[in-house]
Amino acid sequence: MDEKNTIRSFFNMLKNTVLLLFKSKYFFWSVIFTIIADVFYKRHKAKCLFN
Repeated sequence: MDEKNTIRSFFNMLKNTVLLLFKSKYFFWSVIFTIIADVFYKRHKAKCLFN
């Protein structure tokens, strides 16, 4: 339960960072950050399924 909240707050922080980068015209970097976040999220979900 606690771990889930930590992950959620981490992804909220990441999302805010991406939005900030997007607004700051760093479109390229925001796209990369989004892809990285998506990969990590999927990997974590897969890990949870296998455990």
